[in-house]
This record gives sequence, structure tokens and C-alpha cells, in this order.
Amino acid sequence: TAVSETQSTAFKDSISQISALIDDNQSDEARRLLAQLDKRARTADQHALLAYAYAKLALSDGDINEASRVLNATHTQQHLQLADNDTIVLSGLLNADILELQQTPLAAARMRIYLAPIINDQELYSLNHLRIWHLLANTPVNAIDLSRFAHEQHLLQWLKLSQITQHSHDSLSVQLSNIESWMKANPKHPAALMVP
Repeated sequence: TAVSETQSTAFKDSISQISALIDDNQSDEARRLLAQLDKRARTADQHALLAYAYAKLALSDGDINEASRVLNATHTQQHLQLADNDTIVLSGLLNADILELQQTPLAAARMRIYLAPIINDQELYSLNHLRIWHLLANTPVNAIDLSRFAHEQHLLQWLKLSQITQHSHDSLSVQLSNIESWMKANPKHPAALMVP
């Protein structure tokens, strides 16, 4: 109904305002608004957005473990299964940031690769793509047994291309040739759109 859509939009706007306060280091005000908003959550999407905001607040307070606990709690994951794509993306990208802070760049890259197809905002999609490359550049992919990822073709191809770019003993012309071969074999893969 029109009323529930208006309420949903207002709720999302409030979460955006809280997120901006957290970004501006106004945690106390964000906490106050979040406590008020907590009482108004009715839908799975709204509960997932609350979890996102609480996790972001915990992260801004330097509590990585609490942020991870909130986002990965069973009830949060259940709400996320019913949430809209924008909420899934917000929560997932925050989770990827947490994984990176926990020194697990491959897990963070995997999360971002999983989210990429549902990111509708082109600027956010491009930033996510660059973050994937950054994370893979900080992962010793040459030491990874790629056969572990045979069932995850998108991730596997990112890793294969990353291996090509990390072979520092290859000459630039060999690297470029290998990248070109990979791109010919994988023309529709997202990594082929913006090669490092």
C-alpha cells in the first residue's frame, strides 16, 4: 500500500541519516536516533537495516567483533534473506569491510564478488570492483590451491586473472599477452570489464 511504502521510505531515510551521523563521528546522536527507530521496525528489511546501522556504529567505536556479531547473527541473516537488494548490498559491503579489518582479504573479496551482480548504482559498482582488485592484490593468490574454488567460477576467474597480474617474474609483454588470453576466454566475466 501507499502508506507502507511511505513508511518504508521514511525508515530508509532515517537509516541514511544515522549512517551519515556515524560517518561524521556523531555517535551519540546516531545512538539516540537508532534507539528511537528500533521501536518502529516492522519488516524484515527494516530489521536488517537496523542491524546494519548497529554494526556500523560498533565498527565506528572500534569494536570489530561486535560489528561482525551483529551482522552475522542468525536473526539478522534471516532478515537479510527477505530484505531488498539495496539492504543486502549495504550490509554485505559493511561485512566485507569487517572481513578486511579482520585480515581476511580473500573472504572480503569473495563477499564483494558475490554482491557485485546486485549493485545497481554504477559508481558503487565501480568502487566495489576496484576494492576487489585491491583485496586480491593483497592476497598471495599464487599460494592458493585454485581447485578449492572449482564450484565458484566467478571467484575462480578473478583469482586466475589476479595470478597473472601477480607474476612479477614475467615480463610486461608476457603479462599483457596472458591477460589478453584470459580476456578472450572470459569476455563476459566482470573482471574483464576493468582489468588492473
